Amino acid sequence: MPKFPNPPSGAALAGVPPHWRPLPPGTLLFRVYFQGGTHPVAWNAFRHFGPTAARFDHHEPPPRTQERGIL
Repeated sequence: MPKFPNPPSGAALAGVPPHWRPLPPGTLLFRVYFQGGTHPVAWNAFRHFGPTAARFDHHEPPPRTQERGIL
């Protein structure tokens, strides 16, 4: 079974420069998000808890509602 490689280290990710793509005014953007399940969120809200086992989740242990949020 194919597997994903291990994620890069924080130092490796910090060395990747941002890539900006300016969009013209009026460009339509869409957000894919979970409306239901164990960690639902509104389309215009940050998620402050869960899922805590996600590969690139920024939440810090232990599992709890945190001040930092993610879209």
